Amino acid sequence: MNAQRVVVMGLGNLLWADEGFGIRVAERLYARYHWPEEVDIVDGGTQGLNLLGYVEQASHLLLLDAIDYGLAPGSLRTYAGEKIPAYLSAKKMSLHQKQFFRSPGASRHPRPSALSHCASRPATGATGRLRR
Repeated sequence: MNAQRVVVMGLGNLLWADEGFGIRVAERLYARYHWPEEVDIVDGGTQGLNLLGYVEQASHLLLLDAIDYGLAPGSLRTYAGEKIPAYLSAKKMSLHQKQFFRSPGASRHPRPSALSHCASRPATGATGRLRR
């Protein structure tokens, strides 16, 4: 693991309306700011365990996603550190549930020393017309 490798990873599916929240936030962050070489902004889509390479290289990992955790649509919720794996394994809340820390293969990979998760509750996961 690189001593200072920050990975900001947008997760989701752009075909399912609000489910693309994480990817759209990552796109905006990438486009609006100049990032130092040790920061990677990643469109993780719905690749799940195929993203372990990024996780393995990160000293700091920020996951951006749309998750239904019971609050009003558009509400943000953040988790950090050891609360994240327990939170993500409690029940399936994301349409593409992340299994980074629960699979047998993932347990052989190092975890980032700093881990954060920012999620927004989607208003809809349906396909269809865009809304403003």
